[in-house]
Amino acid sequence: HALNPSFGLFSVTEENKWLYPSPLSKVHYEHLDLFHYVGRIIAKAVYEGIVIDISFAPFFIRQLLHNKNALFSYLDELPSLDSELHKNLMFIKSYQGDIHDLGLTFSVDEQEFGKVVTEELMPGAASLPFPVPTKSATFTR
Repeated sequence: HALNPSFGLFSVTEENKWLYPSPLSKVHYEHLDLFHYVGRIIAKAVYEGIVIDISFAPFFIRQLLHNKNALFSYLDELPSLDSELHKNLMFIKSYQGDIHDLGLTFSVDEQEFGKVVTEELMPGAASLPFPVPTKSATFTR
């Protein structure tokens, strides 16, 4: 029940239907405790040799197994979450024209419970244009 996306703790990727923690899981008052509980159940199943048919998203697994010495780029994992976003970021990265023509700002629109919510990526960023010097710095972080 807790792994069902309709419960709200987990979401699924569009293409492969892989599970990952939902950004909207905060609707549950004690969502962190629920994640802890689900983790313990999965760990117990692994310990006991019980096979559970769960497909977690590769970017989520990689984050869980984070190796500080490994060469790793979050941009490399993005296609497993949102291939369209990855494609658009790669377009911006290689765009040769005037970046201002694209009308980009430091904000993102997201769907939350049927409403579009604009999230600023930094305070006051919704009105800041995406300057050319920042373009290369954005993709190297």
